[in-house]
Amino acid sequence: MPRNAHIHLVVETNFLDSLKDEARKKMLTLSEFCRLKLQTNLQIDRIENKLDLIIKHGSK
Repeated sequence: MPRNAHIHLVVETNFLDSLKDEARKKMLTLSEFCRLKLQTNLQIDRIENKLDLIIKHGSK
């Protein structure tokens, strides 16, 4: 999949260290690990939005 955007984040050092540790344990680069985390969170958001729609339409 082509990558066409850059995101720059400022995080606390201890949070960055914990991300690096998790990435190392999963044998991934930090950037790949962060991309996977973002994709997972997006999936959760989509599921929550669909549930909200079901609740809205179910209550009518």
